[in-house]
Order: sequence, then structure tokens, then C-alpha cells
Amino acid sequence: MNYDTARKNLIEQNIRPWNVFDTDVIKSLYKVQRENFVPSQYKNFAFSDFQIPLSNDESMLNPMVEARILQSAMTKSCGAALEIGCGSGYMAAMLSQIYQSVISIDINQEFVEQARKNIKSNHIKNVQILLGDGLKNDARWSNKKFDVIVISGGIKQSPLFLKDSILPNGKITAIIGSETNMNVVVFKKNYSLGFLESILFETKINHLYHEKSTEPFQF
Repeated sequence: MNYDTARKNLIEQNIRPWNVFDTDVIKSLYKVQRENFVPSQYKNFAFSDFQIPLSNDESMLNPMVEARILQSAMTKSCGAALEIGCGSGYMAAMLSQIYQSVISIDINQEFVEQARKNIKSNHIKNVQILLGDGLKNDARWSNKKFDVIVISGGIKQSPLFLKDSILPNGKITAIIGSETNMNVVVFKKNYSLGFLESILFETKINHLYHEKSTEPFQF
């Protein structure tokens, strides 16, 4: 299989037409080799538009959704990014092409170990993968400020409990809702108006481990 051809076809024929137009996002999609971040048995499906299974009944977002989320995470300064839910490390790798530094957190040790391996083997130097619950306070990230927080798994409640970790004009991108009704939502920090909320599109993904026992959030 020619991965470069498959990558180009996916980006030009599927991702760009779905309102993904930011040049830095497109460059990141070309530069980060997605086939290196999927499980080996699914390598030939790296550029197919479906959620590739990981372990523990989890899965990667499909590549079109990943691209739209990455574009929604763009900010003016592109200094520091935080990701909650590292998966295979692919989103962190793409963020690393745009942001100066990236911290990605996961509660699953297997995911953390695999993401670290993937980040290292792809020679990415500005990503730190940490084991922990990103939805809880932890000195390794709670005392820091970020330009963007990307929550790469489903949550059931508003993520604005993270508001103190966002710099002015920063963003939180999250996938919010129940198993049957989920939306990608962006919360942008504004000096005078607090956080401005924008619903981008519907999708479906497994909830983060910590969220599976919580009550659903109602819009």
C-alpha cells in the first residue's frame, strides 16, 4: 500500500471538502504519519474514514473528525496545549506541529506507554505523555496555563471546570453528551463575555473512563 497516496487522497478528497482549510492543520496532517499511530493489524486502514479500534474497547477518532477538532483547537499564540485522553498519541503528535509544547494525559497505562513509544519513534520532541486523570487536579498540569485544552474522549458535563487553566483568548474543545447524542463543542475564553460556546458538529466516541459513571450533561 502506498501510504503517501492514501494520505493525499484522504486529505484532498475528504478532509478539505469538510471545511478543513487552515494551512497549518493541512501541513500537520501531511507531516504526521498516521499509519505509525494505528495498531499494526490496522495499518492498511489508517486512511479509511472510520474509528480504528485500540485496546480496552477504545478507538481512535475517525480522521475527518480528528482534522476538524485540530482546526478548532487553533489559537493565535499556539504556545502550550493540553490533551486529555492520549489514545495512541496521534492527536498530540498533530498538536505538536502547531504548538510549542504539548502535555497529553491518560488514565490508561497501556495507552500512555504506547503513546510515548509512538511519539519517540516519530522523533517528536515537544510532547510529554503523562499517566493520570486529566479531569482531576494534579500539580503536573493543574498549576499551568494553556492556550488550548483538547478533550479527546467523550464527557457528559460542561468542561468549564477547567476554565482557570485557559489563557485569555484560549479554547477548550470537547466532545459532550450521552452515548446517543454527542457534539464537538468549542468554548472560547473572552475577556468581557466569559466563555463563548460554539457547537461544531455531531459525532460519537466512547466516554473517558472517569466519565462512564457520571450523570449526563444536558444542553
